[in-house]
Amino acid sequence: MNKKRVIQWPIEISFMLVWIVLYILFMLEDYADYELGENIWIKYSIVLTAFVYVLISTGFANSPKGIKDNILLSLALLFTLISDYFLLVLDDYYTIGLTTFIVAQILHALRIERNKIHTIVSIVIRVILPVIGIIVLASIGELNLLYVLVCIYGVQLLMNFVENMALCFISRTNKLKYILLTIGFALFIGCDVCVGLMNIGEYSAALLMWAFYAPSQALIALSANK
Repeated sequence: MNKKRVIQWPIEISFMLVWIVLYILFMLEDYADYELGENIWIKYSIVLTAFVYVLISTGFANSPKGIKDNILLSLALLFTLISDYFLLVLDDYYTIGLTTFIVAQILHALRIERNKIHTIVSIVIRVILPVIGIIVLASIGELNLLYVLVCIYGVQLLMNFVENMALCFISRTNKLKYILLTIGFALFIGCDVCVGLMNIGEYSAALLMWAFYAPSQALIALSANK
């Protein structure tokens, strides 16, 4: 067994234990009305912990390819942290938060293994679908910067889910990585669906947002070195 992998195990277990504690803490506040501290910072710490875990994991990568993959993941989580600071902590500057979320999704997309044909197809879909969405928004008189960013972001997130799910079946290596990412991005989508429902008046969906989002970030982080 690889020595680096053996050393990383305690770090991985520690990360999961810290994540579970933080998850329980904010769930107690959200669902059981316990007063345990500033809930926003408990939630933000979950993403911060994921980022720190990936940074540490980079030192245990087994190859230059693994180091590059971890650097991309670290950058993706860094931009996620920036997004959550604006959208969660400040609850303001939504265009900046969405823009940095788009950058994060693009960085996640760069981790996906593709041949030249699949790369071209992926880029075309990732460009054309937002353009179609923007045209539709313009045709119904709902075109504004925030909706445009949501359209671009939504397509990137959905494509990351679809492409990673496909690799669960196609790839002969790194299957655990793609399984973790597929579940992670599925939960990510679940979180955003709740955000959408909340914005149209279904405020009960707000309780589920972080129930989906927190594990999504943990699973995405755990894909490091897989």
